[in-house]
Amino acid sequence: MARTITVVPYDPCWPQRFQREADRLAAIFGAQVVAIHHIGSTAIPHIHAKPIIDLLVAVQDVNRIDAFDAEMTRRGYLPRGTFGIPGRRFFIKGSEKARTHHIHVFGHGHPAIARHLNFRDYLIAHPQQAQAYSRLKQRLARQFPHDIEGYMAGKDAFIQSINRQARAWRAGPMRKVYAYITQDDQLLVFRHTHYPEAGIQVPGGTLEPGEDPRQAILREAHEETGLENLDIRAYLGACQFDLATVGGSGFQMQHFFHLTLDGPTPARWRHFEQHPSDGSPAPIEFTFFWVRFPDQVPVLSGGQGALVGYLNLTR
Repeated sequence: MARTITVVPYDPCWPQRFQREADRLAAIFGAQVVAIHHIGSTAIPHIHAKPIIDLLVAVQDVNRIDAFDAEMTRRGYLPRGTFGIPGRRFFIKGSEKARTHHIHVFGHGHPAIARHLNFRDYLIAHPQQAQAYSRLKQRLARQFPHDIEGYMAGKDAFIQSINRQARAWRAGPMRKVYAYITQDDQLLVFRHTHYPEAGIQVPGGTLEPGEDPRQAILREAHEETGLENLDIRAYLGACQFDLATVGGSGFQMQHFFHLTLDGPTPARWRHFEQHPSDGSPAPIEFTFFWVRFPDQVPVLSGGQGALVGYLNLTR
């Protein structure tokens, strides 16, 4: 019989369950242990999760962990070798169909350690995205109650997107770029079809690792709008935006650009983001349209940065 995928509300006892298991593992692995971390969804407050505690154990030499298999088995763990991930040793506590803990052992410095910790910490710092992940998992658990492969595949696009954002976030203050795209006396704006409460916005997004703002704005503007032949007319400046004003934490560096467009465009069109990061079951739809500025431009959402950029543009 296949495993039943059960996703339950957050349990405040999960941190205590992690700590008890971490103490047991520290006693088993002894001097090999560098650090033991609580990872996975049970480490993120207030989101739904499978009730399985994931522990990441960083050790001095992962190749020496095989020598602990007999002891781990006596303590109720099932050794599973690398379980498909080079450089890992994986253990299950409980049974294959009724698991209570997953133990992921990596050599100190393995890139998977940073990836797991970045993912956890980013979602803790960004509760709206954490709740999107929670909703996605609940939907997938209903859709694939006995199909772990389908459940995991359904999470993949979201996880990859969060991993990219988490790397950039960990590297320093998040950097955003926004485009004021004009043609003749019109400004291009959009509404987010899934979230109309977000209001009128302008195209933009997050810098990828290694990008400079000019590269990022051309990439983001094209990905969001689908438009070709966009050119940077001017860099309008930057401001530091306090995320506490919109319920977040930390600061965001926002860069603003004036872009122009060569060639005709429709008065209104729809475009789809193929890899949504909010857990939506389908690609995210944006509706783009032109407004005359400055007299017909509504108040732009997205914080004080959008206002600063627009004032720089029309000054």
